[in-house]
Amino acid sequence: MKKSNKKTRLKGISRIDQVDKNIRGWYVRVYFQGKTWTSKFFSDKKYGGKVKALEASKEFRENGIELLKKKYPDFDRLNRRRVSKAKSNTGTLGVSRVTYYDHRRDKYYDCYSVSWRPEAGKSKVTKISINKYGDKKAFKMACKLRKEKETEIYGTKKRKV
Repeated sequence: MKKSNKKTRLKGISRIDQVDKNIRGWYVRVYFQGKTWTSKFFSDKKYGGKVKALEASKEFRENGIELLKKKYPDFDRLNRRRVSKAKSNTGTLGVSRVTYYDHRRDKYYDCYSVSWRPEAGKSKVTKISINKYGDKKAFKMACKLRKEKETEIYGTKKRKV
């Protein structure tokens, strides 16, 4: 079994086993915009075992997400995690200065790498040549492209992180 599939299926679902207090079951949380929108505990005893309690918790989570999607038509876009602090060497989120090796020409090139996530689980990267445009112009182009991609993904309205 792949780790990513297991994590995706159990997102927002945690196992609680407190033997000394006789508490065993699954705790479900549905998050929206960084806050818990709804939550519930599914006891193994009440639901007839660990597996049945887990199935009930998954169903609760899916129903909670469906309700959110009905209430907020752009739920998928609004509920995405948005990084707000740059981890790049330029100080600009999603823009890094890198040296790229072109295998076909057997040469190194300096460029700005622009990265973004068009949807959950997918990432895109493009490069803007410093040799071709010069350092300042290439950096401005990279920042402009990153801002355009953010606007495509999140819309024009800034949301709270």
